[in-house]
Amino acid sequence: MHDTSTPSEASELLQLVRGIADDVRGIHATLADARPAVSAHDDSVFADLLCAVAATTQGLKFTVSELLLHAEVVADRAADQRLHDAIVAACGTVNGRRLGKLLGRLEGRELDGLRVVRVGVGRDGIAWRVVAGLRV
Repeated sequence: MHDTSTPSEASELLQLVRGIADDVRGIHATLADARPAVSAHDDSVFADLLCAVAATTQGLKFTVSELLLHAEVVADRAADQRLHDAIVAACGTVNGRRLGKLLGRLEGRELDGLRVVRVGVGRDGIAWRVVAGLRV
């Protein structure tokens, strides 16, 4: 095909693209400023969560709903109090949606020698597994 645009039109398009690129950079900067910084304290809390999940699941895959069954409080005591406390510390409450989103954010990050990885998706939701980290 033959380009029929004039140098003036090409210049206007280039200017438009540069303006859009500047806008996108501005949006990214705004989002980065709005995103809460992850502190060392947060990493410690998240590492405690992964340790509690690893102790509960013992290397087996799990869904958030299965994990919440272990953390559910019955007669003023959780079946797995350590897991319950770690979820509350990391999420603010025992909440499946919050926990699932947090696992997604933590996916692949190594914390205290552990990583959470997505191992599948089924009718019950995402299947996760806590595995040993890959220190190089």
